[in-house]
Amino acid sequence: MKVSPRITADEVRRVLSYSLETGVFVWRQRMSNAVRAGTVAGSDHQGYVRINIRGQRVFAHVLAVLYVTGEWPSAEVDHRDTNRANNRWENLRIADAFSNAQNQRRPHSNNTVGLLGVRRNHKGYQARITVGGKRLCLGTRADAEQAFALYVDAKRQLHPGNTL
Repeated sequence: MKVSPRITADEVRRVLSYSLETGVFVWRQRMSNAVRAGTVAGSDHQGYVRINIRGQRVFAHVLAVLYVTGEWPSAEVDHRDTNRANNRWENLRIADAFSNAQNQRRPHSNNTVGLLGVRRNHKGYQARITVGGKRLCLGTRADAEQAFALYVDAKRQLHPGNTL
């Protein structure tokens, strides 16, 4: 199997234009019968915008970093507002996996309590949060909503800009 060389920033800028304000990519030139100059680039892939360049499918938020900085991102590209389709430059940030996970707004599907940051234990409901890869116990309360309030307070302090 032949591996294509990685797409360059110059190549992306030659075939696409990117709006910092809207986060939308538009084709600068006709790429095929289906892809005409002046049309919005990309298609939906699980809520993300994905663009096909030279047979390589690349997420638009990753291409935005390449387009603006001239370099492939050194880590994950995170959507601050958690909207996968919002590729406005001000909404994107380079983040490690821990920082990216701070955007979580809903509990995992296996959370039986149904509240983010809260789990049931033998004493009641325990509030927990992860900071810098370390899980911190915030306390246990008899009521799940009280434990969730502990979590929300801690999240506002420890994960600024990523509040619920």
